[in-house]
Amino acid sequence: NMLYIYKPDGTQLSYAYFGNSGSYVASAVDLINLPATGTYTVFVDPYQANVGQVSLQLLADATGGLTADGSSMSATLSAGQNGDYTFSGTAGQRLGLGIGSLATTPAGGSVAVTVYGPTGTTLVSCGGYSAPGNCNLPALPAAGTYTVKVEPPNASAASLTLTLSNDVTGVLTVGGAAQTFSTARVGQNGRYTFSGTAGQNLSLAWSGATFPGSSNMLYIYKPDGTQLSYAYFGNSGSYVASAVDLINLPATGTYTVFVDPYQANVGQVSLQLLADATGGLTA
Repeated sequence: NMLYIYKPDGTQLSYAYFGNSGSYVASAVDLINLPATGTYTVFVDPYQANVGQVSLQLLADATGGLTADGSSMSATLSAGQNGDYTFSGTAGQRLGLGIGSLATTPAGGSVAVTVYGPTGTTLVSCGGYSAPGNCNLPALPAAGTYTVKVEPPNASAASLTLTLSNDVTGVLTVGGAAQTFSTARVGQNGRYTFSGTAGQNLSLAWSGATFPGSSNMLYIYKPDGTQLSYAYFGNSGSYVASAVDLINLPATGTYTVFVDPYQANVGQVSLQLLADATGGLTA
């Protein structure tokens, strides 16, 4: 059985299948960015000799505003409804998006999250969430208004919180004091830079990790933005305190340590940059 949606000029805009089996009993079709002002038509076309009933409802996307480092926003979506939540960004800004307190009706469902840029192009597809988590946004390409679209599947209802945060930034110096990354904001990341010289041998040590588990990540990026190394950290076993060796740095320039908590984890970890000890031996 088919639903066809026609534009005011009579051409087809979209379509969907429906029926009495599986997800076809209740679902929704997204009508994004309607192309024209006017009267649209929904044509219900039962298959062959089928008879029965189906209920139709037209829903506007829920809307709201997010502010980087502002309060978390509660989002409640009724069955079949999507959410469009906007925020203002600047070129080069680094942000993390937290998805927290997620519940769906029926239980055990998920939501898909996508972030769109000011021109409507996809900035990042965050994927689907059946539990609280986070989405790392790339550096924003331009100043303007960005949109976080939340889409429950089929005809699920959902409630969740959204938290938008600037990356916590800092500078590490060789042999300098440890820098502590601490956050209580779901989805917030840390970004620490250090100056390195080609051929230099360093260690990035961490200690006092309170982030749950052992799947939280440290990524080290070279001056050209490509990955040099990585490590796991967390509040269990040897992941609480350890180090990653940065041997024979490949280039002179500014390196970046990116602290990426797992899913909805919050906590703290201290970072310190150390040079290898050196000395001479005499036969």
